[in-house]
Amino acid sequence: MKKVSLYGMGFFVVFMGIFMANTFELMGANLWEPRDFYNARSSAYLMNSTNYESEFEDGYFNRPIIPSPTIKKGELLSLFIPYSKMMDTKLGKFCDDFSPADSLSRYERRKQTSSYNLDCTNRFFTIVLSEDDTLESDFLFYNHPKNDQAGLQGYFRLPDSISTGKQVLGVYRPAVDEADAKRDSTGRLKIYEAEIPFWIE
Repeated sequence: MKKVSLYGMGFFVVFMGIFMANTFELMGANLWEPRDFYNARSSAYLMNSTNYESEFEDGYFNRPIIPSPTIKKGELLSLFIPYSKMMDTKLGKFCDDFSPADSLSRYERRKQTSSYNLDCTNRFFTIVLSEDDTLESDFLFYNHPKNDQAGLQGYFRLPDSISTGKQVLGVYRPAVDEADAKRDSTGRLKIYEAEIPFWIE
């Protein structure tokens, strides 16, 4: 009885496979070929809800975010980059060691170290608008009010000549180790990088 049941199930699976294949063939679609037109891996042409604060519901940000997919012309563009311990590792390979003078007070030593670290962090990231304009960054350390997540907060004045419509904000950084170089060689974005489409109203 079990053997008959297995044969029946096998026949049903084969029948459904043939039926679906014929149905899609009549529709002009080939199930065995990849989707040649839809590409979810090209970040500059993909809207990812995790890049927009307006789409955020709960939890932690895992990639750079801007307030929403639209911005009014003339407004400052806000950019938040989440900071994790992995970023310490990457920055440690990019920034030179810095040691303030021992003669300074603990407060002054901490202040100079923070200033150097922030300056190096701003040099670490390159912010590009639609592949044409490099925007000067002036990030500050920041704890995001939505979840108290540590990160870098920057505001960018877009060029007066910017046109309405679609733009792409690129967040890039240098390759600092073998893992970064490997991703670069395949054209994939590295950790903390992003290409965020948005629209100027």
